[in-house]
Amino acid sequence: MMLSRRALILASLGLTAASLLSGCNLLREEKEVPDITIANGEDALAYALPALEERYGEKFSQAEGTEVTPYPSSYSDELTYGLCACPTADPEKVFGCDISTVASTGRLAYVLEDDYTQHRFKDQVEGPFLEVVRGLSGVAGYCVRLIEPYIGDRDWRPDELEAYLANGFTQPEAMVTLMLPADNTIEEWAHTVHELLAGVWGLGRRMDIQTELEGYDPYSGMTLYDMESRQSDPAKRDDEPPSEEQVLKDMKSFTTKGSKAWDGTGDAGELLSSPLWASPPRRFSQVAIC
Repeated sequence: MMLSRRALILASLGLTAASLLSGCNLLREEKEVPDITIANGEDALAYALPALEERYGEKFSQAEGTEVTPYPSSYSDELTYGLCACPTADPEKVFGCDISTVASTGRLAYVLEDDYTQHRFKDQVEGPFLEVVRGLSGVAGYCVRLIEPYIGDRDWRPDELEAYLANGFTQPEAMVTLMLPADNTIEEWAHTVHELLAGVWGLGRRMDIQTELEGYDPYSGMTLYDMESRQSDPAKRDDEPPSEEQVLKDMKSFTTKGSKAWDGTGDAGELLSSPLWASPPRRFSQVAIC
């Protein structure tokens, strides 16, 4: 699977956004911060790659087609450099890194933070949802991906899935997006969505479910069906999924007004201007490509 430049940039933005929002540094352990100065993006990269190698025991490179981007804080004397990296031996495993500095001095403020460990849990989180999605009828395309990964300096082991999901700050979850055939009826759309909800409801994982219409850019216009936000958390989720009748009712307000045409190739939509609202890139196929 080849990742586009947009996907790589968004990987970095997503990490930096969470870091900017954290404020109280809940994920940061009391570790000794190296006494170094970061004056620019080159310095940030020169610090990050060896630090990643020391942390994970393998070599890393900057992800191809990406840049080191500075993000000044609007409420503190902090300047964060965001970059995308990948294992040198497996460049498809792109992830984000944050290097936080004291803006006025350039001194490193915290140890390197990254979300590389998401790749140890992607199959475990995404797999059960993919199994349900691949068994659905009436689907033009789909995307299943782990979002909101842990961001910090902990080297999680693959057998620590439950602890990873309950890490105390981020809320890792499966983002499931369906692309429904444009020539199906609204009743057929509702049936497919209900079939999906019934299949994943009992998995006991955080999730977000939404559906889009084939032929339209999912970043523009209105979502065909978007699961109620409180249902994302299994602790707050209703015992039963919404009925097919309820799904149909929720869909009846849908309109393509304001939606842009899209032929399903390349990346959908435009890169959002603010990293705080960056969404995972979505590409659709009968094979999960996102």
